[in-house]
Amino acid sequence: MPFDSARMPAWLERHLVGDHLGELIEELLAVRPVQGSFDFDRWFTTFKDQILSAGLSRVPRKALRQLLAHPPALRQLQTAVLLGGGRYWDEVPRSKGFDRRLKATRPAPTTPVTAAKARTPAPSRVTPRPLPPEPPLPLVAAPPPAPRAKSGLPVWVIVAAVAATVAITATAVVVVLLTTNRGE
Repeated sequence: MPFDSARMPAWLERHLVGDHLGELIEELLAVRPVQGSFDFDRWFTTFKDQILSAGLSRVPRKALRQLLAHPPALRQLQTAVLLGGGRYWDEVPRSKGFDRRLKATRPAPTTPVTAAKARTPAPSRVTPRPLPPEPPLPLVAAPPPAPRAKSGLPVWVIVAAVAATVAITATAVVVVLLTTNRGE
């Protein structure tokens, strides 16, 4: 999370159109559990036009902090952007996963048919089979990341290293004891 509150809207927008919003929600919940209730629909109605047309930059910082204090509401905001986002949200760099969810969720824009497009091609003897639609990605939080130690390594790597060290040390002690007893 940026320390500079002026950078918060862009930072949050990147998470809304990315693949790691679930991880952000979990991190925010771990730092500070939700206290009290939050009416997302009422909050969103207040800022809906601003958010859909110009992103989060016009939303007051106090309102963004209020949203971040209730992390599960971020998923609702992502869904609202996914379903109703306009040109502004089409320009925000987004992840491939979000693009797939967007294509599966938003209706395709309709364009007027021009005279050149209205011409019917000559009938073909081979009728192509339509491809089955790709199932949409679920709008759920990503699974939590594997536990990591302070060093950044997965916990299982550290456990395996400690177990190997103990086994080598025990083997060395046994070898020393056996060679010492033989000498007597």
